[in-house]
Amino acid sequence: MAARGHEYLPGLVRMLNLLPYFASHPDHSLMEAAADLGMSPEQIKDDLNRLWCCGLPGLYPGDLVDLEIDYSGVRVLETQGLDKPLRLTHREAGALLLALENLEQSPGLINRDAVLSAAAKLRGLMGRSVEAVVDAIAEADTSQSEVETAIESVRRAVDERRRISFSYHSLNEEHLSQRVISITRIFSAQTGTYLVGWDHDKAAHRNFRLDRMSDIVVLDEPAEPHARQLVFDARDPFSLSKNSRDVLIKVAREALWLADYVPMELKDWHDARWRYATLRVASDAWLQRFILSQGGSIVIADNHSAAQALTQRALAGLAAYDSAIGTMRS
Repeated sequence: MAARGHEYLPGLVRMLNLLPYFASHPDHSLMEAAADLGMSPEQIKDDLNRLWCCGLPGLYPGDLVDLEIDYSGVRVLETQGLDKPLRLTHREAGALLLALENLEQSPGLINRDAVLSAAAKLRGLMGRSVEAVVDAIAEADTSQSEVETAIESVRRAVDERRRISFSYHSLNEEHLSQRVISITRIFSAQTGTYLVGWDHDKAAHRNFRLDRMSDIVVLDEPAEPHARQLVFDARDPFSLSKNSRDVLIKVAREALWLADYVPMELKDWHDARWRYATLRVASDAWLQRFILSQGGSIVIADNHSAAQALTQRALAGLAAYDSAIGTMRS
């Protein structure tokens, strides 16, 4: 059975992208191109060999794409016009604009100007038709100016290779802590931008979310990032696979929707209301805060020490309410 046209499309797009790439990078080897484009060297070589058979109608030697391929690079001698940028369909442009608008709202976005510029160009090209594709134009975040100020301080510290001090609100602590770090790496994960820095008080690398940092000051002391000591995996930037554990919990029927939003794997039913689940946890403080925030719809099933700590924290919270009420009455 003949293959449908849409089954050839990904290969065609991949193949046509090679011409502008090698036209701009004639000194890149197949190995370097593979790393840049997320392909294997064998796949790139096969696509280049197929491009030799592409060109204008007639398919005489002067009508075909012409390339020189060797171990040092690929030189594009004749493209026959196939190096022109590929055009987005209306649906692709709308999807890209939605993604850009989502990025506009990401706290701590490092290069926000580039995102705003790209989104504005797409809106200009799509005109009024964008209203039928995109639900809404992203609104400005009231805290964006504070984040941009923090970004400028971070950029300055990196450029001048100096330490920074700041106040940090960690979700694992109930109060602000003062930190002095040397920035080692910057990365984005989920909806935030993070710094990896050498914490000079703790003598270790720590992760810091940019929108939880305040009062950033660039210090005079030179940075000591200890980059060679950093072990960073882009697929697991928080080292959850090494530093986390599974906790067995019971989830009420009305709270099962949480499994779509937190690292939870549902198991067998305990009874008509409760269902077992394993919850991936990296911090006891986070576990306590998460369970307390669910108002009794999640309980710990088998970890007695964690359950006792949770009970003590809940009792302390109730005692604080009683104390406040007593003070108001007096």
